[in-house]
Amino acid sequence: MTTAPLSPVVRWIFRFVLRIYRCVSLWFLRSKRYLGIRHATNNQSLSTSEQRVLMGKSWDEFCDTLKAAGAVMLAPGAPTDPLTQAEGYRYLSRLARAGLENYVECNNVVQPQLCAIANGSRTARICIGSDNPDNLYENATIDSRYTYVVKGSRGTVPYLGIGTQSGRYGAEGGLQTVDYVDANNLLYEDDDTDSTAKKGKYFTIILSKDRPASGVKNWLRLSSDISEAMLIVRQTFGIRNLETPASITISLSEDETNMKDTTVLTAEHLDNGLQSAS
Repeated sequence: MTTAPLSPVVRWIFRFVLRIYRCVSLWFLRSKRYLGIRHATNNQSLSTSEQRVLMGKSWDEFCDTLKAAGAVMLAPGAPTDPLTQAEGYRYLSRLARAGLENYVECNNVVQPQLCAIANGSRTARICIGSDNPDNLYENATIDSRYTYVVKGSRGTVPYLGIGTQSGRYGAEGGLQTVDYVDANNLLYEDDDTDSTAKKGKYFTIILSKDRPASGVKNWLRLSSDISEAMLIVRQTFGIRNLETPASITISLSEDETNMKDTTVLTAEHLDNGLQSAS
């Protein structure tokens, strides 16, 4: 049994009631939060980001920007057939997803993680800047003031390249390559904990501004001028379903012992992430 769609009049009434409910709820919540902010301010200083999150401005601005971005679908010369319009809005939704993943979920320089936005094997993949569908693009946001350790297994993918860049996506000046190494030029090691593993297929790379002491096999330089930095990993497949990609992790060096716990999401992190994602 199928359910008949609501009539246009009923749908209009529902939308009208929901708009009224939203306006009243926002007014009540913001009044309550404003009083809470004033009370908190009497006891401790709230940052601009904390106030923006408490008042809902961070989320509102993100949603408003996302809504405004849809205007490109109405620009002169844009295709007007339903299929192309639907694909356009779907692409916009994927861009929003990519922005949230890159700037909100994968943007902790103390607990960095590789994020694969443009992944040719991913369901609902996204293309940004004419990327190669045979490539796996990964990146991690880092800070050049710290030292990082990258560990990985080579896999069987024909090409693997790892590099460091200064700057970040969307920032003034863009991204500038600082250092880069081809997998063929890495020094490998054996993993004695895995008796079934192929020998000589594991590697460790140190990321830092200054060259480490002797005994480090692989090192990639970080910029000494700009703290904002990024680790990039590029893999190119020949026959994707027959090849194993390299498995790579990144973590803060154990020498960085004075770092505060940043596992808890902060208002500043969310506020900056939503602004960058939009």
